[in-house]
Amino acid sequence: MAKITKKNIVHAFYVCLLALALAEIAVLLFLHPHSAAWWEEIPGFNAIYGFLSCAILILVAKALGHWLKKEEDYYEEKVGEDRGEKGGGVKIG
Repeated sequence: MAKITKKNIVHAFYVCLLALALAEIAVLLFLHPHSAAWWEEIPGFNAIYGFLSCAILILVAKALGHWLKKEEDYYEEKVGEDRGEKGGGVKIG
């Protein structure tokens, strides 16, 4: 029985990865997938779709960050208003 070491685990991982890659290639060569829509037949469609989806997600996240951003002294103004003080918050300097 072989001793379980980090080297053996890494070797087994790469062997499994290679076996899965070869199985995927065999499936793609012998079984032709049928697409659900005509645009899936366009070469590179999945790559373009993935890139555009990622770019849109980044732009939406940046816009949401700007929309949700608070001013630097947002909480200081609220503390001063709770105490009934005018001018809002502690002034330093």
